[in-house]
Amino acid sequence: MRMETLSTGCMSSHFNIDIDTLNVLLYRYGFGGQFKQMKLRGRGKHPSVEEFPLNPVYNKTLPISQATKSDLLELCKKLVIPGRYHARYANLPCPDTSEDNAPQPAADDTDDEQTV
Repeated sequence: MRMETLSTGCMSSHFNIDIDTLNVLLYRYGFGGQFKQMKLRGRGKHPSVEEFPLNPVYNKTLPISQATKSDLLELCKKLVIPGRYHARYANLPCPDTSEDNAPQPAADDTDDEQTV
C-alpha cells in the first residue's frame, strides 16, 4: 500500500502521515488547528539485534550418530528434504565411535499389533 493512499484513506483532514517520518502519526480532533504528533513506536527503545552479540556455543559442528545420518540421507533420496540441503546433510560429521542414542522400542511394542 502506498503512503499517499494510506494518508487519504485515513480522513486526511484529521490524520496525516509524513513520508519522511514514518514512525510519527500527525492527528487533530477538528478540521482546524495544528496537528499533534503521536509516535508509533512503543515506549522505550527496542534494542536491535546488533546490540546483543551472540557468541557461538560450539567451535565445530557436533557429530551425529550413523543411524541418524543414514535416516537423513534416506530422506534426501526421497526428496523429503529439499535438494539445496542435501550437500549439508551429506557432509555432517559422523564418527564411527559415536553412540546411537536413539530410543529403543519397548519389548512389548510391535508394528503388527492389531486392536480388537
